Amino acid sequence: MRRQAGADLWLIINHWDNLTPKATAFVLASLFGTFGAPIRRKLSVRSNSVNSGVTRLLAVAVGIILAPPPLPAQIEGQVVDANDHPLGGVLVELWSPARRLAARITNSDGLFDFSAGETAGVTGLLARRVGFEPARVNVADGTYNVVVSLESLVIALPSIAVRSTDVCPVNDDTNARFVWSRMASRYDTDFSRDGVWTEALMVEGLVNPEVLGIVDTAELRPGRMVSGGPNWIDDVLLRGYATRYRGLQTFWYDDWRYEWLWSTRAYHFADSVFGELHNVRFLSEGSEGIEIVFCPKEVDQPEIQGVLYLASDTTLLQVSWEFVTSEPREHAGGRVLFTPISPGNDPAYLLPAAGFYWRKRIYDYYQQWWEYREWFRCLGDPQQPCRVRQQLQ
Repeated sequence: MRRQAGADLWLIINHWDNLTPKATAFVLASLFGTFGAPIRRKLSVRSNSVNSGVTRLLAVAVGIILAPPPLPAQIEGQVVDANDHPLGGVLVELWSPARRLAARITNSDGLFDFSAGETAGVTGLLARRVGFEPARVNVADGTYNVVVSLESLVIALPSIAVRSTDVCPVNDDTNARFVWSRMASRYDTDFSRDGVWTEALMVEGLVNPEVLGIVDTAELRPGRMVSGGPNWIDDVLLRGYATRYRGLQTFWYDDWRYEWLWSTRAYHFADSVFGELHNVRFLSEGSEGIEIVFCPKEVDQPEIQGVLYLASDTTLLQVSWEFVTSEPREHAGGRVLFTPISPGNDPAYLLPAAGFYWRKRIYDYYQQWWEYREWFRCLGDPQQPCRVRQQLQ
């Protein structure tokens, strides 16, 4: 943890002249998150205060390292809409970095609570309800009360993913690349070397365009997904993110077979190959986080483009994207929502809490929604898919 923080300070000092105040404040805020200290106010950074800022940062770091770990606490809260009206019937899940700990449904006043016995190891909450965008809230040790705000799902998901189309960068933005690199450094993507396995719930179906993205969670059924080792990365480099489908026509596949970036291969958004294949650029910046557009450097095979959503601590909240293919275009895309990680637990696993995939048919859309429960690393012979596995923590 100390080596990671030292490396981040070195990066800031050596790139100081190239960083905007917003980008510098954003990364410094993530360093406080590395040591577990909450950010309560907006950071103001000037180049003539580097030494004093670093001194204060190191002082805080020492205090946090020496402090004893807090005991698990009861967590309670409320879910509201954009107008602060209580929302009942919302599924609220308590998550550790690699598995779901507990779940509640909010009452008519939007209230929920978890006992102290359920909160050990918690790093965040995931809330969702039909007709609303899912929301993830990081929860630090010692948090007692949480307010979660859900936004109405008013824009079709493909429109969200293709917002990147009009602002695709021809060249890298230095600041955006720096922040993406900081995010990627926080995750360990080597855990998938021999494959990954997940236990999950899944629902699929055909829907009209105006209700794309609205999922009836009452129809969820048990499922599981397993992915082999890193050979698929070689396929991406050779053939792109989609390949022609030559089998029998199914709901899942028609003309193209797409890489499962909404599931067992979602860690790709933080690995070095993704960085090599894409240019990045800031889409928006704010006190709550940052949005980074990514687009392929070359479009000579099926590619992806979309938006990375980062929290203020530079962890990855979610990704929306579309698959860019030659004709016939299926206007396919996906979205993945990631589990929160423990402050100071770098590098962590980049694991999805939920994933969504869609593709257009002639008159309607096929959509697939996954809710993941726990994740495993595959062990043993890669030719024997995940017969032996180890639960990720």
